[in-house]
Amino acid sequence: MEDSRTFTQEELNTIVQDRLAKEKAKYERQLADMQAEVGRREKRLDARERLREKGLPADLADLVRLDDDDAFNNSLELLERTYKNRQPDARSGGGSGATRHGYEPMGGSSVTADPIREAMGLR
Repeated sequence: MEDSRTFTQEELNTIVQDRLAKEKAKYERQLADMQAEVGRREKRLDARERLREKGLPADLADLVRLDDDDAFNNSLELLERTYKNRQPDARSGGGSGATRHGYEPMGGSSVTADPIREAMGLR
């Protein structure tokens, strides 16, 4: 015959409570991860919208820090200041066709490189 173990009701209650607690903790972690992901996506959409409002390319949202509100706002301000400084320098005037930061290619083409995207390895 087999030796079978019998459990008291108290032991069964403890086993079931332990298993339920583990499952609950697992699902709470999954919920927290999903909520964090939704928060990141909302911040990214907010960044795209605010960049468009400032007249900047929405693709720059990839460069915005989403860690917290301060980092978010600081990175948006940095991008805005950087792009406002892209205005052509009047002193460069005629011959070379270059802007203050050298964004315009030598041939005078209207296609300009984006130095921030290049620095970040984005094309």
